[in-house]
Amino acid sequence: MNVFLFFISIVGSTILAFFIWRSVYHPIFPLIWVFSISAYLISNLVKQHIHLPQVNFYPKLILLVLILLLPLGIRLANMNPTRIHMDDVITAYFSETHDFTKLNFFSGIPENKGEWVSRFPTPFFILQQFFFFLVPPSFMSIKYSILPYVLINSMFLYLLVKILRDKKTAAIAVCLYAFSAPSLYLETLGLHFVSSTALFLVFFYVALLYLKSPTLPKAGILGVITGFNYLFYITSFIAFPFLIITFLFQLVKIHSLKILRDFLIALVGFTITFGPFALYGLRFDNYFLSRINQVSLLTGSWSDASQKIEEGKSPFPFVEKNIRLSLQSLYTDDIGGHGGYNFGNLAFFDRYSLILTALGTVIALVLFLRNIGIFLILCVILVSFVTGMVFSIPPPAFHRASLAFPFLTIIMSLPFSVFLRIKRLPIFVRVSVTVIFILVILAQNELYFIEQSQKENNNADLRLVNLIDTKYPNRHVYIASFPGFVFQKVYYFSPEKNVLSIQTDYHDNFIRSFRPDEKYLYIMTLPHIFEEKFKSLDPNGKIIRYSRNYSLFVN
Repeated sequence: MNVFLFFISIVGSTILAFFIWRSVYHPIFPLIWVFSISAYLISNLVKQHIHLPQVNFYPKLILLVLILLLPLGIRLANMNPTRIHMDDVITAYFSETHDFTKLNFFSGIPENKGEWVSRFPTPFFILQQFFFFLVPPSFMSIKYSILPYVLINSMFLYLLVKILRDKKTAAIAVCLYAFSAPSLYLETLGLHFVSSTALFLVFFYVALLYLKSPTLPKAGILGVITGFNYLFYITSFIAFPFLIITFLFQLVKIHSLKILRDFLIALVGFTITFGPFALYGLRFDNYFLSRINQVSLLTGSWSDASQKIEEGKSPFPFVEKNIRLSLQSLYTDDIGGHGGYNFGNLAFFDRYSLILTALGTVIALVLFLRNIGIFLILCVILVSFVTGMVFSIPPPAFHRASLAFPFLTIIMSLPFSVFLRIKRLPIFVRVSVTVIFILVILAQNELYFIEQSQKENNNADLRLVNLIDTKYPNRHVYIASFPGFVFQKVYYFSPEKNVLSIQTDYHDNFIRSFRPDEKYLYIMTLPHIFEEKFKSLDPNGKIIRYSRNYSLFVN
C-alpha cells in the first residue's frame, strides 16, 4: 500500500466531511470526492503486479461475447415504445432537467420533495443525464439508458458462476437471465432498480474473489464497491451486512489478524465512498430511508399494520400473514405485484421455472456446506425476499426483490450443471438433453413475459400525448391536478412538443385564472368533480371524456 496516497485520500474525505457538516457547498466537492476514491484505490493497487489475460480471437471467445450480449439483444427485441411505467419517465425527467452544477451533489433527487414520493442519491441521475447527452432523450432512449447496467449484470453473473462452478454453468446462467420473465419485465422499461442489481453483482463477485484468496487490495476495492451500493437504489442496501459476513467467514477460516486489518481497510474505502452522502443525510435530510419509511410493513407511513401496532397490537400476525401471502404469490396468480408493477397479475414463476428453481434449491442446499459462495447466494435470495416482500406493505411487491433475480438464475442453472457432470452418460446425450430443456425454459419465459406485459402496451398517457400533438397544437395546455403530477413530465419527452406552454397546478387555481380569450386545453384529473365547474367558465368550451382518469376541456 502506498501510504502517501492513502493519507491523501483520508485528507480529501475529511475536508469534504468538514464542509458538509458546516453546510458549505461548492461544485468542486464532487471532484474532491472522486479524487479521494481514486487516490484510495491507487494506494491499494500501486505495488500490485496486475496480469492482464492474453486475448486471442478464436471461436470460443466470439461465442462468449455473443452470450454476454444476449441479454441486451433480448431486451432490445422486447422493448415497446408504448409501454412505460411512469417511474422510469419521472426519473428520466429529473436526470434531464436538473442542473447538477447548481445542485448539492450529496443531496437527494428530486431537489423539490413535492415532485415525487421519495428521493434518491444523485449518481444514477447524473449518469443518465450523460447518456442523454450522447443519445437525445426520448421514450426509447429512457429504456436504452439502463442497458449498460444489463451488460454489467451479464458480465459479472458469468464471472461469479464461473468461480462457483464452471464456464458451461456460467453460460447457462447468463442465457437463463437473458430470457428471465421477471428480469425482462423490469429491464424493458427504463427503471433504476437494475443499477443497484448491477453494483451488487460486482460487489458479490469481488467478495467471492476475496473469500477465495484474501488480499489487502481486494479488501480495499470491496469497501469502495460496498459504498457505491448505497448510492443508487435501496435494494442493494444489504451490501454492508454481506461485507461483514464475508470478513467473518474469512476470519473463522484463517484465524489471522490480517483479516481484521483488511476489514478496517474496507471500512475506510466504504466511508470515503459513502461517507459524504451519509453525513449529509444525518446532518440535514436522511433521504436514504425515505422510501423504506413509507413502505415498511411494521413501521411505514403507508402501512395499515404500523398504525395498528402503534395502537398496541402484536406485529407477529401481520408478519405471518405477509409471509404466507408472499410465498403464495410465487406460484399463484392474482396475488403479487404492487405499485403499478403488476407483472400481468400472474404468479412470479411460470410452472417450468418454479420446478427448475425448486430442484436447483435442493441441489444448492446439498452443495452449500462445501461451497460458501452457494450459501451466500441462498442468503441473498432469502434476504431480498424477506426485506423486499415479507416486510414490505402488501400485496407482495416483486420489484422490491429484484436484486435476487440474477441470483435465482444461478440456482436454476445448477440442475443443468449437475446433469452435465454425469460421466456415465455420453457427452452427446448430456449436451443434447441440456440444450433441449434450456430452449424450452427460454421459450416459456419469453411467452410468460409477453403475457405479463401485453396489457401494459399502448399506454393511455402516451396516447394522450399523441392526441395533443396532432389534434390540439399551438395551444396553452394546463394540467389540472397537483404540482408535480406526472403528465407534464411525460409530455416533456414528446418528439413533437407542439404546444405553446404546459403548466400543472391545482384545479381551483386554474379556475381562478381562467382566460376564455386564448386557445386552451385543460386536462383535468378527478373529472367527475370538476367537469361542470370548468364548463361553466366558458359556454364555447367543450368537455371531452378521454378516459376514466382524464377529461379534456377545450375551445
